[in-house]
Amino acid sequence: RDSSLKYKSVTWDSSGIPDGSVNPRASLWSTWPGTRNFKSKPACANLDPVDVPTQRTYKIVLAGVDTADHIFTSAAQANAVADGSAPDVPSSITPWLKVSDRTFASGPSISVGSNLIVVVGRGKVDNRIYAFRRSLPYDTGTWSFSVPAPPLPSPYTAQGSPAIAFTLGEVNQFTVMVRAQDATFGQRYFRSHFDGFSWTTWDPILSWGPSGDPALEFSTDVNLLTLYSFGSGRAGLFPAQQSGIDLTWFDWMSIRSSEVPGAFGGPAVHGFWGNAEGEGIHRVVVRRPDRSLRITEAPLIQLDP
Repeated sequence: RDSSLKYKSVTWDSSGIPDGSVNPRASLWSTWPGTRNFKSKPACANLDPVDVPTQRTYKIVLAGVDTADHIFTSAAQANAVADGSAPDVPSSITPWLKVSDRTFASGPSISVGSNLIVVVGRGKVDNRIYAFRRSLPYDTGTWSFSVPAPPLPSPYTAQGSPAIAFTLGEVNQFTVMVRAQDATFGQRYFRSHFDGFSWTTWDPILSWGPSGDPALEFSTDVNLLTLYSFGSGRAGLFPAQQSGIDLTWFDWMSIRSSEVPGAFGGPAVHGFWGNAEGEGIHRVVVRRPDRSLRITEAPLIQLDP
């Protein structure tokens, strides 16, 4: 999001940057069309190959909260190019579509799975997490009414923006996480599952207090859910992982902490679901205090290259 409150996008060829360096094969920054102004950071979901299961469409969906506190979405075509060529900017961008008249205090998060696309956000009036579903294909679907999540366990209150990822294995639902605050016990993450229609209760996970919003990704290669966070009292970016087979959590580890000192805002990650070319690779983007973006990659499991 730039100073004019418009979203900007850049498309890059992600091959050839295992060391996290800047990739020269990238498009120019382009402004997402439309007159709407936004107050939240954007969220993005990849629809391949779930939007049209029999073919790759290179379609993406962008979501954001505008200055009137409503969630809007827009779809676009991410144009394919030959290996080694600079990718072009997205095309066939659809007009912004309001998801609901409900207002939100946080940025949205969006994910795709089980023939649904789901967007979540933290409500402005009651501070609860709400979900909206849309059947695929995206172009012929419509957004549902809001589905409220259960209240968080007392005395915790939700903070920041939630994260969502469709999770296979024993879960086979959307996993949603949110940062919560208590005056006595500090901050921690809570997790719920959403099947497109109903929620499970919130459960606290891990004991280390986060200082930023969560980011989630799920790898279909090894049934692994990865949670990324900036840590309370620690420098750098830290992921933790959960096995989708037995739901065991592995502890936090550091990832390129020397390259993201003082980074702020939640990290953004490349989702594995529905992206055959991306499977097997973690990709993480963070914004530093000087507003520059940093991108790092690592093979599955090896999160401390």
